[in-house]
Amino acid sequence: MRTFQHQLVQSRFGPARIETQYVRKDGSAIRVEISVSLVEKEADKVPYLKVRAEDLVQKERRKQNARETAENYRLLLESVTEHAIIRLDENGTVISWNPGAERILGYREEEIVGRSVSVFFTPEDVTSGEVEKELSQARATGRGEDDRWQVRKDQTRFWASGITTPFKNEEGRIQGFVKIFCDLTDKKIIAERTAYLSQHDTLTDLPNRKKFHDELDRIISEAKAMSREIAVLFIDLDRFKVINDSLGHHSGDQLLKSVAQRLVESVRKTDIIARLSGDEFGIICTDLGSHAEAEHLAAKLVKMLSQPFSLGKEQVTTGASIGVTMFPKDAVDADQLLINADLAMYRAKNQGRATYELYTESMNDEAARRHALDEASRLALENEEFNLHYQPQFTLETNEICGVEALLRWHNPGLPMVTTQELIALADDTGLIVQLGEWVLRTACTQLKQWHDLGFDDLPLSINMSYRQIREGNFLSMLDNVLMQTGVNPQSIELEMTEGLLMENTRDNTSLLYSLKEKGIKISVDDFGTGFSSLSYLKHFPVDSLKIDQTFVKHLPENQNDASITSAIIGLGHSMKLKVIAEGIETEQQALFLKERNCDCAQGFFFSRAVPPHEITRMLQNRAQDRNAAAMMRSH
Repeated sequence: MRTFQHQLVQSRFGPARIETQYVRKDGSAIRVEISVSLVEKEADKVPYLKVRAEDLVQKERRKQNARETAENYRLLLESVTEHAIIRLDENGTVISWNPGAERILGYREEEIVGRSVSVFFTPEDVTSGEVEKELSQARATGRGEDDRWQVRKDQTRFWASGITTPFKNEEGRIQGFVKIFCDLTDKKIIAERTAYLSQHDTLTDLPNRKKFHDELDRIISEAKAMSREIAVLFIDLDRFKVINDSLGHHSGDQLLKSVAQRLVESVRKTDIIARLSGDEFGIICTDLGSHAEAEHLAAKLVKMLSQPFSLGKEQVTTGASIGVTMFPKDAVDADQLLINADLAMYRAKNQGRATYELYTESMNDEAARRHALDEASRLALENEEFNLHYQPQFTLETNEICGVEALLRWHNPGLPMVTTQELIALADDTGLIVQLGEWVLRTACTQLKQWHDLGFDDLPLSINMSYRQIREGNFLSMLDNVLMQTGVNPQSIELEMTEGLLMENTRDNTSLLYSLKEKGIKISVDDFGTGFSSLSYLKHFPVDSLKIDQTFVKHLPENQNDASITSAIIGLGHSMKLKVIAEGIETEQQALFLKERNCDCAQGFFFSRAVPPHEITRMLQNRAQDRNAAAMMRSH
């Protein structure tokens, strides 16, 4: 203690320090450091001594903890390579960093220490003051979070996610910042790709239905604000399913990509194209000058999509049906515009396809009718409300019945004026044709067996077939079951197929036709002359007869062109040893013209309408009686 007093006197009560030992109340010893300093410059106060005592054990422990903390921090910085840990001074200048920062950013420590942290930011962020904003946020809240693109030494960009926190001295003053971040570029790309795929079609790279709807909502809002018109086009490819089934899904995908490319090349850059589903596309035409612009585009697209597409070694033609609707004339919201465009597209399909239609309010009534007809026809099939009539076919040489054609009939008072053609077309669109077609085949074969059992065992039966019937529902297996269950001789069955159906899939249809031929079933080409332009397919398919379409018969014999075409078809058929049948005969002159050209058989109102089965039975019995009576007369 005397030494301590001596220090005070010698230093004129300046700072003096001494270590000594005291005893606590509990009797334990404690080593302390006592420091004394004279305080004499405070205003209005007499000088006094400021004495401070500090536990030396605790002081040493704090120093040791500080050394350990510093060492742990150093080891942490050196061991962490997945994260960049950068120390900045209070102005944002780099003081130090760890190996992770070197790995991520590409700079060596000596290249970067002393430079501003802004060197890691993109030029856009530097210009907009993002560096200062980040440090200011850390100062104000104690934590600055950021997810942004940053720049490496080689100027490539990466997506960084991290935080910036301030560090302070013992007095609590900010001395700088610690910036910690990691490279999440891969995750960012995956997230962006996932978000992109959720709004785009992976095959064509066009927007999908959801994106299309969102864009339509946005464009409608802008159009309302600017009093502008827009058009929505709904495009459905006409023969896509046929091509997809016949050439395979790879060719179908190729076709969809080619269609998408043509659409992109055919519209303005401001228009939006999307693949809505399957073979359906949508277009939003923005800022139209007039309705005529939308109509002109639709006509242009119909023509463009009717041109052949090259799919490897194959050339295919698809065509498209297009519906067009206008905002605000037809509707003012996205959902209704899409409904309108869809209705107009269906009208285009019903008009013969490869065309476009503008939406009208009457289409809503048509849609309601289609829906009612669909529901009613399904119930009718379930409740056995359909029936078949049969139109007899006659040999022109002897006027004998040479066959009958089964024709669907349905009387529904709730849906007046439903034609068979309308019913069949709708059933084909909805897929009901598969079940309906099986019912027709089974019912007709059952009736044919009854006629055979009555002794008319040489009577053949013709049944019309659609594409969906023979391509869906395991047609051959179903046909075998019907023939087995009804006991009908397959050689008495003739299936009528259009030229277009035969040419939908040459390879597969050839196999199907030969399978039918092996069973003994005959094949007739219905509506001959109205479809495929090349007749070479007749050489490859096992066809038994040609059926001259009634459009060529209607104006016989007056129309010279029809007369020439009809004569040519008869001559072609006979040269290939095919039976030739003419349909739609309504006058004696037509029948005589065909008989003179040696047409084999004919059917039409001139001979008989389609009648119930018992009427056919009566005709067959009457003619049999007439033949027997004639034979008896000859024998006498």
